[in-house]
Amino acid sequence: NGHIGQAASRLLSNNLLYINEGKLPGWGNYYEMPNLFYTTFIYLIFAQFVILVLKKGKKHITTIVYYGCCLFAAYMILLNPGISMAFNGFAYPQGRSAFVIIPVLAIMTAYVWDECIVKRQISRIGVVAGAVFSGGTIIYSYRRAALDVKYYNIVFALCIVLFACLMIYLNYTERYKKQVMTLMLFCFALTSVLDGTITNNQRDNLKKSDFTCEGGYDQNIADTEKALKYIKNIDSSFYRVEKDYIDNVVYADPVIEGYSSVTDYNSTVNRNIRDFYKYLYSSVMPADAIRIFTLSNETDLVSMELINLKYFLSHEKKDMPGFEYLTSVGNVHIYKNINTESIAKWYTKTVSKDVCENLTEAEKKELIGTTAIIDSEKDTFTLDVNGKAEIGLFEEISSGYIEGKL
Repeated sequence: NGHIGQAASRLLSNNLLYINEGKLPGWGNYYEMPNLFYTTFIYLIFAQFVILVLKKGKKHITTIVYYGCCLFAAYMILLNPGISMAFNGFAYPQGRSAFVIIPVLAIMTAYVWDECIVKRQISRIGVVAGAVFSGGTIIYSYRRAALDVKYYNIVFALCIVLFACLMIYLNYTERYKKQVMTLMLFCFALTSVLDGTITNNQRDNLKKSDFTCEGGYDQNIADTEKALKYIKNIDSSFYRVEKDYIDNVVYADPVIEGYSSVTDYNSTVNRNIRDFYKYLYSSVMPADAIRIFTLSNETDLVSMELINLKYFLSHEKKDMPGFEYLTSVGNVHIYKNINTESIAKWYTKTVSKDVCENLTEAEKKELIGTTAIIDSEKDTFTLDVNGKAEIGLFEEISSGYIEGKL
């Protein structure tokens, strides 16, 4: 079964199968597969844990049934698409939610370290069983791995052999116990750092520089970047920018070109985010994790004021109500939303979500710019006076931190 083999491999390392090739036989890929890795020696640890529990348990049958149920629950979480869908809000199956198992593996490892390794209560049968299972998983991974990670299968296999030998050594003698345990801790650190290094450096990651000379999009990207630079020079406040075109890839344009948009890529849009889009662009629901900018009606225009969508870029000359034409940079035309001035807004009235959902488009247009939408009807209110605030001066005191003064 492809799912079982993948999950078994991910327990030893996140990177023993494929990193840059989408050839996984199951419903997942590198990004969607279960995040399970805690230690490369997990099967050696788990075998010791099982034998330790059986030795300490007074009622072996009860103990076996209990931990059998735990294993079955883990199996369902890792490998059953229906359970995976539940963890992802019933959107689609994916295995990233399996990271919830990692703290359990950490506790189990700490328990085995204290009870078996420190006290030298190591089971030789457990070492053999853990080594056999680790070896089988390594062989499975090596036979299916991409060329760029086959080498790491061998490295991890050598680390597992070394760790198993150290466990057997401790089982026979207490001589050099501290030195052996130090070496075992070094093995933990080495394999963890190695796995993280592969994840961050071996895997292909898209960078801005990767797009500058590909696909004939050089000029489009350059014109968009010049337009964004123009806006930055004339406006030092906080604002968002949207486009009605794609320069290179739908999901990465904001990253490549360095602008803050509302429709940035989100790979798992949950119910709350979809509700936000529904209120923001009430006439069009996004069919994907991202939607291209469209001005469908006046309600959309008013909604843009709420999120400070201040500038709009297009490859076409347009006459749009609510937008002022500023200038053109190359083949990019720049428009300003004249209704947007600040990211902060005072409201003197509220309306419940239920009432708002039953309004017409025209009624929503009148309401959304003057009234805040809240959850409960009983908490709605209307004030007779407008709010006000003293505007202070803000300065950056260090990277990522600002300080405000009245």
